[in-house]
Amino acid sequence: MELAVVVKGRRWLKVEIGGEGAEALHNWLEWLRRNDIQSGAVFRRLRIWAGPSGWRIGGGLSDNGVYKILGRRAKMAGVKDFHPHRFRHTFVTLAREAGWQDWQIAKVTGHRGAGAPMVEHYSHHRTGPLGAGFPRLG
Repeated sequence: MELAVVVKGRRWLKVEIGGEGAEALHNWLEWLRRNDIQSGAVFRRLRIWAGPSGWRIGGGLSDNGVYKILGRRAKMAGVKDFHPHRFRHTFVTLAREAGWQDWQIAKVTGHRGAGAPMVEHYSHHRTGPLGAGFPRLG
């Protein structure tokens, strides 16, 4: 499944989503359709409500709204010093350990340049084979 998202600089980036992520997104889109949401933001504010669906569906989530949701989940999981860029750091580190090239990492992360400075900035040198389970490319 391909998803187009707005990224830094108001650019559009096409992102491939597969497996469980694609299934979850498909289920969410079906839920929105069943609740008469045919256009607009995909990810929306929800409030428990006594109406027929059990939910009051609001407008699109703001950057701050996403940050708050992720922060609450991180706290529940016991993650300390949470910041959303940790996802980018983790992805780049695992991709590099799995042998991805800089240009492949830059394409997936939405960076314009495929230079080593971006990879060096986001990659963390670790010991251990965690990158071994990461998908290998071509």
